[in-house]
Amino acid sequence: MLGKDMLEKLYDYNVTANTRILDCTARVSQAQLVASTEIGGRSLLVLLYHMLRTEWVWRSLGQDHQIQVSTLPRIEDFPSVETIKERWLVEEQLMRAFLSSLSDQELSAAVQVKDRNGKESSMVLWHMLMHLILHSMQHRTETAVLLTKYGQSPGDLDFIFFT
Repeated sequence: MLGKDMLEKLYDYNVTANTRILDCTARVSQAQLVASTEIGGRSLLVLLYHMLRTEWVWRSLGQDHQIQVSTLPRIEDFPSVETIKERWLVEEQLMRAFLSSLSDQELSAAVQVKDRNGKESSMVLWHMLMHLILHSMQHRTETAVLLTKYGQSPGDLDFIFFT
């Protein structure tokens, strides 16, 4: 079982690594930001949006046990790195408040969640929150490759250098 302290530390790392990616992305050209790439045809901007939206989805599922489709972040609301960064700061505050409200017992409990299509399933809360972190790690790797290609490498993003 993943304890609250460890999960909060991993989330701190997630925020720090995401911030480095966003800071490097702010230095690429608009053409590079929106260009289709070899990573599933997604642009750097779309990858960042996907990371943000996925973090929102999993926090919402963990916290509210459902996704409110009406408040789901939409790609058209994020035309720039700055708009993504601003929304991510809000999401960080929401996630930190949620994490601080949890006990180790609550983290290890299974919760009933409902996806955006109304399908219900049972998931362990810490598994859901760990997925949020690991999903972002996967896409940070992809964005780091693109940023390096564009001359804006984020450098080492290893957890060991964060601690």
